[in-house]
Amino acid sequence: MAIPASSIIEFEETTRFPLVQYLDDYVNFVDVHRANVTAYYSGASKTPNDISFKRLENLLSQARRLNDVVDNIKFTMNSAAYWDLAVTISDVFTSLLTVDNSSKWMRSAIAKNNFSPTVEVEETLRMMQTLERLASELGSDNESQDWVSIALRNDLAEEDYNSSGGNQLLVNYRNKKSIRLKSVVDNITGDRVYGIDLNRTLTFDDDDLVALSPRETLTQSVEILSTLIQGDSPEFPGEGIQRGMLGTNRNSISYPILFRQYYNTFSKDDTLKSLRISNIEFDEDSAIIDFTVETRLGELIETQTSL
Repeated sequence: MAIPASSIIEFEETTRFPLVQYLDDYVNFVDVHRANVTAYYSGASKTPNDISFKRLENLLSQARRLNDVVDNIKFTMNSAAYWDLAVTISDVFTSLLTVDNSSKWMRSAIAKNNFSPTVEVEETLRMMQTLERLASELGSDNESQDWVSIALRNDLAEEDYNSSGGNQLLVNYRNKKSIRLKSVVDNITGDRVYGIDLNRTLTFDDDDLVALSPRETLTQSVEILSTLIQGDSPEFPGEGIQRGMLGTNRNSISYPILFRQYYNTFSKDDTLKSLRISNIEFDEDSAIIDFTVETRLGELIETQTSL
């Protein structure tokens, strides 16, 4: 929407905030610097552009101050033009925050000043294991150089580790393909590959919804998928096990269809790698199904559901 110049000038005179310069700087950032930020987080650029990142930091600082200014005068804004201006200011702030969170939207794993296209995981340095040997086990073809990257990534000085091991290190596997996830919006580092979700039973703490940890999110996801019946999800009514699949007679169960529906349901969650149905037992009118689920990080979760 077009904001009258008179409204912007009046806003500046009222608040003493240099709005014209701020908006000009924002336009310049979008035209010149935004691509440098996203290029770094996407891996197209191996080193960050310091000027572009400093411009973004400065604009975000101004945007937060401007947000407070608008909040302080909102009850005195008595014209439609003023409210249009407030919407524009809010949109600019949202745009800057989106750029600032580019690494999460692009599911990047950023290690210091080096882009890593693979998922970072935690490794414990074993007794007598050197960083060179660790780099080799991670698939490095130049461990005499790559051990330095491991040390820098973890702010590890020579005196910080010895032959007894035990150091918790963030590393990535050189010889593994990137994990491209659609169901998680975050920096894919360690168990954050499992994402963060709300509890099925909404819980509040200090007037805010309580979020689960990545591990709790993983457990809840497996529980939901293992008990999902077609029609339970309004958004995806066709996902889950066909209602009435088990019927009243175990001899009437079509196991190939049952297994296929389970595999299709679990495959929709790309934080999970594979599913194995290990056992089915019957108890009166219920079927007890044992599952083993492998996650993207190679962890195995054993669970059981009753239908």
